[in-house]
Amino acid sequence: MKTILLFFALFIVIQAHAGDSDVVNCNRSWKIVVLGSSSAYGTGASTSDSSYVSKYRAYLKRKNPLNNIINYGIPGYRTYHNLRPTGYVPPADRPYPNTEFNITNALLENPDAIIINMPSNDAANNYTLAEQQANFEATMRIADSLKIPVWVTTSQPRFYMTTEQMTNLRDFRSWVLTRFANKAVDFWDGIANEDGTIKSEYYYDYVHVNNAGHEEFFNRLKKECILDTLANRYLGKLTVNAGNDVTLNLPTTSYNLLGVATSTNATISSVTWSQISGPTSYVFSNASSLSSQVTNLIKGIYQFQLLVSDSKNNIARDTISIVVACNTSSITYSTSNVSVCSYDFPYNWNGTNYNAVGTYNKTLTNSLGCDSIATLNISLASCQVFTFTVKAILEGYYNRSTSQMNPVLYNLNQITDSNIVDYIRIDIWHSDDLLEYSPTFSLNTLINKNGIATVSLPSNFSGGYYYISIKHKNSLETWSANTVRLLPGSTYDFSSSLSKAYSNSNNVPMKYISSGKYALFSGDVNQDGTINSNDLQQIENSSKLLEYGYFKTDLNGDGAIDIFDMQIVDNNKTLFLNKARP
Repeated sequence: MKTILLFFALFIVIQAHAGDSDVVNCNRSWKIVVLGSSSAYGTGASTSDSSYVSKYRAYLKRKNPLNNIINYGIPGYRTYHNLRPTGYVPPADRPYPNTEFNITNALLENPDAIIINMPSNDAANNYTLAEQQANFEATMRIADSLKIPVWVTTSQPRFYMTTEQMTNLRDFRSWVLTRFANKAVDFWDGIANEDGTIKSEYYYDYVHVNNAGHEEFFNRLKKECILDTLANRYLGKLTVNAGNDVTLNLPTTSYNLLGVATSTNATISSVTWSQISGPTSYVFSNASSLSSQVTNLIKGIYQFQLLVSDSKNNIARDTISIVVACNTSSITYSTSNVSVCSYDFPYNWNGTNYNAVGTYNKTLTNSLGCDSIATLNISLASCQVFTFTVKAILEGYYNRSTSQMNPVLYNLNQITDSNIVDYIRIDIWHSDDLLEYSPTFSLNTLINKNGIATVSLPSNFSGGYYYISIKHKNSLETWSANTVRLLPGSTYDFSSSLSKAYSNSNNVPMKYISSGKYALFSGDVNQDGTINSNDLQQIENSSKLLEYGYFKTDLNGDGAIDIFDMQIVDNNKTLFLNKARP
């Protein structure tokens, strides 16, 4: 009787059916754990047996009744829930791992393989691609250390995604296909329309596929021949060692990688060194050799992977961490001495504006990634200047109850002077320079609540005739109607009359806001010289992100990006406004 049972069990193990993908037999059973979200759970399938995981379970048990698949697919899960181990502390506003359905608990099942299906929830929750990659790599490090193979499905198509979210889905798919190579399962191609939504024949709802979609997923998973891979690994063992982790102190910028790979009953067929994480500055002398020198290292923590395959299609990988640290000899110092005219303020140095003479220090990063201590000494040059004032009103900031503009910079804690509204740029154009790309003279200045902006000009401009244009971060660029004679102490008031602004006769050049007052139109968020739906889209995107503070999408300057800002663009875009200039 024992002999009969043994024969029957052996018969079950090796039986094959038409259309089967796995044919290698090693007379043992396998256990696979699925980490996933609602698609893995089975959402979209009319019955649980119609889900792709259940279909794959039935397939495994048909190959061997002792085979098993354990489904850790939970609807709504993101990669922080299941790909981070127990004890991991996530960043703020990110969920903690669920200790019942994460990688730590999955490993307690002693699986022979793991399938990860996390198709779109991370992108829908605006998690960056880098975050998703880091969470996958956290699981991979654990699985690799235990020599457990992992298959990863790509992202899946989905409706109602923003442009940024859809780009995230596509980038994640590309990364999965590259990172996991022959263990990547494409759940996108053929399922998705060109715009990234679900094809009608597979549509269940805006997130999930129907029975036909689950059937397609099952067939694609079956074609991976996971059982064959497990059997080959069992029949021939491939081991890889990338070497011990190491710390380097700059100025050392290179390291000799000495990988070791051994395969029983097979020969090594390919070797690939690649980067998992860290700075992008590095060069392998030979990424296809077990021994390779990596150069051009800078400050940071590098993680390199050694991926090896053998003639039996076994794949093994190991990682090595190289910490490149700074010391006192790798810190650099520099000093810049500049002498500027008063009209050169604010003076921009290394991305920061400085509004007064003095000595300033800034810590930058040198070519090695270490600190570079830079010192700037600003002195005031003896320059002949005269002052000229421009008066203008910015539509979105105008307060009808006070008949002045709101002090936006002050209200948003950007500046301490309660009279200051915002930064503007004044461009001075000689008529001979109108065809040039840049103005004759340009400077940034501050505009006050009463609309006054004081401009310091070189003395050689005094008495000359020039066009004046005003630029502001979300206003339509506006030019003087004619050339203006620039005299010391004189003022050009855009706000006093519609005739003060240049008009091309296609549209009104300024906005009427109250008796005898005109303002620059607000709403040109992208500064393309027109106010249209593209500007409205930027405001809507910022509104969805719940941004608050000093942003170009905040047209009324209250710090919030909301319907009141959208209303300004809605009103102005119906006028078909365009920048008018001579």
